[in-house]
Amino acid sequence: MSFNKEKYAVFIDIDGTLISDSFTPPDGNLRAIEKARKKGHLVFINTGRSLANIPDELRDYALSLDGVISGNGSHIVFNGKELFSACFPDSLLFDFCRFMLADESRTCLFEGVDELFAMGAERGRFGRCGHVIKSMDDFHIILEGRRISVIAVKGVTVEECSRRFGEDVAFYSYKSFFDCVLKGCDKAKAVDIILKAAGIPLENTMAIGDSANDRPMIEHCAIGVAMGNADEELKDAADFVTVPNTQSGVAAAIEKFLL
Repeated sequence: MSFNKEKYAVFIDIDGTLISDSFTPPDGNLRAIEKARKKGHLVFINTGRSLANIPDELRDYALSLDGVISGNGSHIVFNGKELFSACFPDSLLFDFCRFMLADESRTCLFEGVDELFAMGAERGRFGRCGHVIKSMDDFHIILEGRRISVIAVKGVTVEECSRRFGEDVAFYSYKSFFDCVLKGCDKAKAVDIILKAAGIPLENTMAIGDSANDRPMIEHCAIGVAMGNADEELKDAADFVTVPNTQSGVAAAIEKFLL
């Protein structure tokens, strides 16, 4: 497989891809990204996390790049400006809160563009969060009117949520939880929005990821790269498999195709 080295747009996942065992990207990845940008390529983060759920130090770095797609395509920042946003309407948030509060074993993290809000006995599993919802009164006081782009859920099955909210919500499953976003949002559709704004053709794109939610962009972009630590199904869908995230697999992919 051969590719020209014109101006490319590169879309990089965070967890299991850009980073490994801390929220600081390895030096090798940082150097490769810097070299790619100096050559005129555009580099974007494309993560399942909402913007507020990217840790501060990593969010600052992400926003210093050419743009950030967050929340599985539900929010896009390009050149420092908001380009797209698909947040849960209050009516849907209200129904979701009522559904989650009906069983104390259910836990979720409402991931906003600006803030995080947690609910449930096991909310600590999602990390520290300053806003806690314990009742529908709290919904009206704390959550109503907030810009929520992702809801991360534990203690209930995707099937149960789908029966209740499937007409409006898309689901992305991981090992110990799943994400809910508004239907129609995914990483590939967000790529197209960025490309239109940046004036870059689809044939000049590369996507790098490790999880099932990365598959849409890996299949969509001209060069789809799976991490060495990705599952076999994603590797099969990719054009190329780089080394694992613990070995700066992002850098290896950028160096192979763009430098």
